[in-house]
Amino acid sequence: MRRLILRVIIALLTVIIGVSCAISYRAITLHRASVLRARESVLRDDLLKMRKLIDQYAADRGSLPKSLDDLVRAGYLREIPADPFTEKRNWIVVVGADPNVSAGGEGIIDVHTASLATSREGTAYKEW
Repeated sequence: MRRLILRVIIALLTVIIGVSCAISYRAITLHRASVLRARESVLRDDLLKMRKLIDQYAADRGSLPKSLDDLVRAGYLREIPADPFTEKRNWIVVVGADPNVSAGGEGIIDVHTASLATSREGTAYKEW
């Protein structure tokens, strides 16, 4: 009788542990997906904000900024935001001809992440 009870208890514990592992695995998977969605959202917001501020800088000053530090020095940004994927302030800036300056000046026309990762939609973050 004791052996039967012991076997039943062991079987129940095995089932409980198995179910707990399955639930934990699902929770971890959901958490990782949630963190990824949050990072993608922050990246989209940061890129949109910096692009708007580049345009605002050009409209106010009559020329494009030469670096992201120009946006900080001019007070448009308090600091350059950290890339949510690389966790560094290593944004890739696209420099091009400044349409506001007739003497062939150049400045930042776009900004991208330095991350080589791919989004949930299958596009490279650096193409955003």
